[in-house]
Amino acid sequence: MKIVNKIGAPADSLLTLKRKDDYVLLSDEEDITSGMLLENCKGWEFNYAEIKDCYQYLGKSFASQDDLTKDRIVQFCAISDSACVTHYVSKGLSEQEAIATHIKDRCNGIINLVYVCAGNIKDSKLIIILLSYMNQENAEKFLDATHQLVFNYANFAVYGKKYGNYIDGILDYIEDYGDFAGTGLSTSTLYPGKNLADLVSELVELITNGRSNIV
Repeated sequence: MKIVNKIGAPADSLLTLKRKDDYVLLSDEEDITSGMLLENCKGWEFNYAEIKDCYQYLGKSFASQDDLTKDRIVQFCAISDSACVTHYVSKGLSEQEAIATHIKDRCNGIINLVYVCAGNIKDSKLIIILLSYMNQENAEKFLDATHQLVFNYANFAVYGKKYGNYIDGILDYIEDYGDFAGTGLSTSTLYPGKNLADLVSELVELITNGRSNIV
């Protein structure tokens, strides 16, 4: 994700959060994503997942970031585990201290991400999407087939193997990935005229909060 504004617009003007890292700027737009901006974005109601995604975007050019932004990228675990540990060592921690600090960061990140994931599941949007594509019986069959995956998503922020986790997740089922190839959401009966690809797209958008980067 990146934060975009009109070129020359006041800093406190309405900002736009572009969901994809590869979004191509229009001629009158500029990318203003920065650690300083993210530190002061409370008024714009970005959730933790969106802020982390922005740091992951900035992490792709980690070496060129200022010290504050580097620290926040690492605290959000927005680069590789080894890179996070290396950064802490460069700040004067021993390797053991650096690993312990990174583990704490990772735990805090999962807890904060869980709030977002749980909110996505509890939000009526999930049921609205399902019932827009299938009857209640088939929607309940979907929920029954995925209840453990939904539990892991809502309580531990597990998205799935396709998205970097080590165990199956709700998105693996939705996208018929890995062990769910041919046995996932594609087995659901939809209303006549409804398109499976559209249903998958809407569910992925909801579950991921439209993020470019997941874990």
